[in-house]
Amino acid sequence: MDTLLFKKYWILVSSMKNMDCVVDMLECLCSVDGAEWNQETRGRYFRNLVQRCVTAPELNHLSEEQRTLLKSGNATEEQIKELVDNIYPDGRYPVHAYMQPLLKLGLVKIDFEDHKKLIITERGHQLLEGKISDEEMMIQALTDWKYPRTREDVYDPEWKGYNIRPLMATIAVIEQVNQRDERNGMEPNGITFDEFMVYLMTMYSCGQIDDRVRTLEWLHFIEKKIGKSAHDQKMQEDEKIIMKEFAPIKSESVKSYRYGIFNALEKTGLFVIDYSNKRINLNKEKEIIYHQLLEKHGCKAY
Repeated sequence: MDTLLFKKYWILVSSMKNMDCVVDMLECLCSVDGAEWNQETRGRYFRNLVQRCVTAPELNHLSEEQRTLLKSGNATEEQIKELVDNIYPDGRYPVHAYMQPLLKLGLVKIDFEDHKKLIITERGHQLLEGKISDEEMMIQALTDWKYPRTREDVYDPEWKGYNIRPLMATIAVIEQVNQRDERNGMEPNGITFDEFMVYLMTMYSCGQIDDRVRTLEWLHFIEKKIGKSAHDQKMQEDEKIIMKEFAPIKSESVKSYRYGIFNALEKTGLFVIDYSNKRINLNKEKEIIYHQLLEKHGCKAY
């Protein structure tokens, strides 16, 4: 398994930033909807972001008076344009981090066959108009998340062995582990962050689900019967074996990805992320929703 493929697999959510201001970013794009995505429209988008205080130019380039003006939220369009143009005379506006989340979530798209036209999608308009909630939008986006990405990719050697919908597989594994823990006389308390990293973040085929569930059931059982040290020893042994498949990527790197993943999963409302106890579990209040998703989509990509 190629290291690059591992990164591709999780890139949808692990590198997604600024998700807390998605609606603000989308509203800032409305003025360039349908226009060519070029230097001019990127500049207009960036100025809108600055005016709405979603972002700010590099502070070390601003005077104290300019910083105060921006923080007040009272700067006019002309003042923002003058300020931004002075700082970025070459037109290299730092909008990448405020565009990628919208593209990845399917809220906007760039039509490269039509002069790189920027288009707010139906999902984007539904979010803007309040027809879907933030949670519903995130569920739709992560439900679309699958590998291989297209049916044609199934035959691409690069994606050999891949066949999974990560959101569905995550729901399926945690639910089955909870069910088995309950049968074994334990509280259905989901899995730990470290278990998620070792067993779920390295899962790329739905054919691995049963094995992961059995392993997690056994880990929880030996922790109950023997103690946490037995659990940790077994997991460390598994980690060494599993991570060999992704060499030379290291578990420390994988660990750094997972908080972006938790952030995205939590925003679906389907999961409870307990940061203090470092555990992830399903939200029982949304049980009907995640059962409907599993029934409709399953864990296979194709």
